[in-house]
Order: sequence, then structure tokens, then C-alpha cells
Amino acid sequence: MKILKSTSLNVNEEIRDKFARMGIELTLGKNSFQIDSDDLRWGGALEVLRSMEIRPKTETQFSKNDLRSAIHLDMYGTGHTGYPQPEDNFGYGHYIRPVKLLQILCHRYSAKGALPI
Repeated sequence: MKILKSTSLNVNEEIRDKFARMGIELTLGKNSFQIDSDDLRWGGALEVLRSMEIRPKTETQFSKNDLRSAIHLDMYGTGHTGYPQPEDNFGYGHYIRPVKLLQILCHRYSAKGALPI
């Protein structure tokens, strides 16, 4: 399993020099890069990113062997990035609403001890 950190940033000469001293080559202007959290350069890169108030995105990569050997895999959401809003009508609402209604009914009737089916 790899834990990858990725970000985009606007690089000036000072920032480019800080990353270059760590062995990370960036060009002036807009850049994106990804680094393994096990990489020895990650601590220094994180320090520079924090000084710029940039929070890198975390991504987990599993090898095929990791997935084959896992008994089970638990995944938990830790936040939302670009999550579609209901007013944008992305077409998923008709799938969610019946489930939500069923949850409300189940909760209401389970409190009474009877659930009509």
C-alpha cells in the first residue's frame, strides 16, 4: 500500500529553490506534483507547503497483491471535495430520495414495534 500526497501550486523562484534543495524539480508558474509519504523528501515538502498554507490531497494506492490478500477493506470518507449539490440536479436524486424515505419509515415504525411491508 502506498499513501500518496499530491497538490498544485503556483511556484516562484524562492519556492522553486526550496524544492530544488530537496531534489524536487519544479518550473516557475503553475505546477502539480505527487510524492509518496514514505519518500524522505516528504517532510521537507510538507514544511514548505504548510508555510504556503497549502493542504495536499491524500490518496491511497493498493497493489493487486494488497487487494487479493485483504480479508476485507473498510473505507471511510473524511471529507468532500467538489461534492455535487442537490440544486445542481446531477440526476442522482431519484435514487437517494426513496432510500431516505425508507430510512425515515423504518425509524418511525421500529419505534412503534411494527414495520409495514
